[in-house]
Amino acid sequence: LREGACDLAISPRPPEGSDILQQRLFEDRYSVFYDASARAAPLSLADYLGADHITVVYEPRRTLDLDQTLAARGVQRRFAVMVPGFAGVPAFLRGSPLLCTAPSLLGQGIMAGFAQAEVPLPCPTMPMYLVWHRQHQADAAHHWLRRKILDIPLRR
Repeated sequence: LREGACDLAISPRPPEGSDILQQRLFEDRYSVFYDASARAAPLSLADYLGADHITVVYEPRRTLDLDQTLAARGVQRRFAVMVPGFAGVPAFLRGSPLLCTAPSLLGQGIMAGFAQAEVPLPCPTMPMYLVWHRQHQADAAHHWLRRKILDIPLRR
């Protein structure tokens, strides 16, 4: 945003700074995704923690907020696969007994076709924000685009 590589972003982690503006779009919850042809849903915490998981690691050693919250409670998942973004998850999940705990709304997109189950322990929610640089605040076309995004109905 600061370097002009993009004009607008949707993110659960908006950059900090007085030059970055944001508006909360919605709040999602986590779901457990799995391939129902390869395994059953995890029915208990022991089943969930006993399984191998796929996770997303955006930067070296930067785990998801979910895993930081779980670690603070003394809970750790066993990761068999780490990918740099959620788009990499389906190829590893398909046909395997792995689990992936991810934002539930991904089930309407890249995780469509996989079964979903509730996470068997309390998880933080994931707020999503529309984020832009202050230099675009008064731009009419940018304002129009932000308005269009804000007007999109959220389907659950």
